[in-house]
Amino acid sequence: MAKGSFRFPIYNGGELPDPAIFCPAKGYYNPSDPTEYIPDPNLPETPEPGTGEIILVCTTALDAAINVATYTSSGQAIYTIYGANDALIYSQNVSSGLPFFYEFPSVGGIELTSGLQAFRVVITPSLGNIIRFSCRSKTSWAPLGWPILECHIKCPDLTLLSSAFLNQKYIQLIKFYGPADALIALSDFAEGTDNLKQCILPTSLESLNSMSQSFYNSGVENVIIQASSMPSLGSLSRAFSASKIKTNPLADIALLPSLTTYAQAFSNTSDLKVELVLPEAPICTSILYVALSSAISKLIFRGVMNGAISGTDIQGIVVNAHNVTEVVMPTEMLNIDDFIYTWRDAGSLKKITLPLIANLSHAGQGAYFWFKGTSNSVKSDNVEEMTECNWTVPPTYFLSLSPPRKMTSFNQPTLKPNRVSVTSSSLTYFNIDFSGLDPAYEISLRSNQFDAAELERISGLLPVVDSGIFRCGYNPGYNTFDKTIAEAKGWTVYT
Repeated sequence: MAKGSFRFPIYNGGELPDPAIFCPAKGYYNPSDPTEYIPDPNLPETPEPGTGEIILVCTTALDAAINVATYTSSGQAIYTIYGANDALIYSQNVSSGLPFFYEFPSVGGIELTSGLQAFRVVITPSLGNIIRFSCRSKTSWAPLGWPILECHIKCPDLTLLSSAFLNQKYIQLIKFYGPADALIALSDFAEGTDNLKQCILPTSLESLNSMSQSFYNSGVENVIIQASSMPSLGSLSRAFSASKIKTNPLADIALLPSLTTYAQAFSNTSDLKVELVLPEAPICTSILYVALSSAISKLIFRGVMNGAISGTDIQGIVVNAHNVTEVVMPTEMLNIDDFIYTWRDAGSLKKITLPLIANLSHAGQGAYFWFKGTSNSVKSDNVEEMTECNWTVPPTYFLSLSPPRKMTSFNQPTLKPNRVSVTSSSLTYFNIDFSGLDPAYEISLRSNQFDAAELERISGLLPVVDSGIFRCGYNPGYNTFDKTIAEAKGWTVYT
């Protein structure tokens, strides 16, 4: 289904279109498009709301009642209830922000195939505009929420929808019409909505700052972001975590210029079996566990990411994501602590594309564990293509690499650590800036695959010192290489 498109099937004489199927828990669904919401065949198509209106489609499930609150910029909110054939059932004016509690009658609604009645609730402001809406919490039925099936919103002046549908277990569709450029927050918006099938967001979201936990722990399978950009969005923390999402809501967005965190945005998404392409986020400071325990096949970051990212905030981006075969990092990361445990525990990971430019600044660690926890067959692209890989304070850093088994070349001519340990690898070529090595620390290049010529080339690049130790035993060329090259510079050669 095209981005932003949506349709309610129109049924003739109550006939159910093949191949729709009825599921007691989910209602009707179409197996050829499993993320498309299909309403009960007896339920008429919901009309588009008028500008400034909200329409709720409710049923007589549970205690056959709703309790909602609408905030207006001035005046009151008018609640009008319609039954079968658009018959007027009830109408009430309620002051802004006060709860509207209503118990539906046992007759007069639309008869659904389940035997329940359905009613339409139209909410309009008497004056001004609707600026906020939310479902009220319950008491006796708190775990299930109110029996709202659908919500249709056309309110361009909305400012806040945080927790609007929190834990509303019955709702299956949320659809916005037109722009909502005053909307600031969708935090916890549809968290815990177990049966939510589809959500279609506004066509424009110029002010939206937070989608933190918007669909966390929900049943949503398809979120359509109709807006081509979200210039103010700062947080996607856990936005889709632990949900049933099956499509990538961010696929058509190229840039999120204000985003600071992707942390756990798609973690624990076991139904998300796609190549997850994330928009460029140039000032992002956290990608922690972004796709932890997900079912994605690839993780691709677009563009650059130059926010200050700590070693903690880059850990485990695909930890336990056992279907992921490839990770493409941003092309440029100018302010990053390290790549510590970044790709750990991803059993199928075969290829990592590193940034072309990376500046590392993690005190005492350096590039330690760049490849820690990845499978032995991981190939790292851009290792030879990287134009820069620098530390911001070189004297304090230690380069300790555990390269994947199949990696044979490591070429980082601008990388300048003060000590180095690279052992038990398949490397036949190892090139860094050796000039900053501190003779107080041993150089350890043992048990690699360096021949005599490579050991002699490395020896020729070592700095001149008063006394230092160079361990390079158990390489094919150890017994035959000219050790006097290193010894002449003050280094004693040991196995």
